[in-house]
Amino acid sequence: METEAINTQLLSKLNSTVISISNTMSGSPLKPGVDKPAVDSKGGIIETPLDYSYYDIVDIDDILNKKPRELPTSKPTPYKNGMIKLNNNKIIDISQIEYTLRKIVHFDQIWWLDLSFNRLTNVDSALLKLQSLKVLHLQGNRIHHLATVNKLDTLINLRKLSLCGNPIEAMATYRKHVISHVTQLITLDFCPITEADKSVATFWRESRTRNDEIVRQQRISDEILGCFKKTSSPNFNLRRTSRGHKMLEKMVDAKTLTWGSREPARKLWHPPPPQTFCNHTTCARS
Repeated sequence: METEAINTQLLSKLNSTVISISNTMSGSPLKPGVDKPAVDSKGGIIETPLDYSYYDIVDIDDILNKKPRELPTSKPTPYKNGMIKLNNNKIIDISQIEYTLRKIVHFDQIWWLDLSFNRLTNVDSALLKLQSLKVLHLQGNRIHHLATVNKLDTLINLRKLSLCGNPIEAMATYRKHVISHVTQLITLDFCPITEADKSVATFWRESRTRNDEIVRQQRISDEILGCFKKTSSPNFNLRRTSRGHKMLEKMVDAKTLTWGSREPARKLWHPPPPQTFCNHTTCARS
């Protein structure tokens, strides 16, 4: 019984100390148990996000007419407002997010942003202005193009990203693509990114780049050959005329076609000298 009484007294003293510290830092009284900021094991005050979730917001500007949940009206110092919750709304467009958030918080200090479970269809370029961003939640949206994620590589401080629950997650190359393009991440979809993950993703991206180059060169070659077929006739050999040489050089210069040594194709391919042919097939000279 004595031990329980002592523990109760210690807990009450600790709570009163935390409340007094909070009051001192904020300059205004806080309601115990309601507005009391979270405290970690070392007694440090944990930052609390501004919560605009579940408001059925459609336009990002609508949050200017809303009040964040469970925060004191005076917004004391412990709430640094570097964390914003906009999850579980109906937001479609966030192009005006900078203009809106600058009216509420210090935009350059935002490091945690939750836009999950909205109706976003792409990663808007407006997010790239949040250069202090470290954590970004975009899960449960409608993002369906993998390439739109590539732009996040400019957020050099971004460490944690979540995209699960979007249509792109169903793609076989989803995880490798994100890891290989947004290389600064340490966590993707709440799972740590290992060195093995990075190696596999890097190898996949390099091999895909080589394959894309091969396909590009093949396409250019097909276009040139197709041009030959269109301009040639049974009694006219385009390759063996001076006009044909000039056409080929122009096409190669325009396409910058390259082969293994990465030199212009016109330097690697030496066409035969032009020859004169008779229009009669019976007397054509080889």
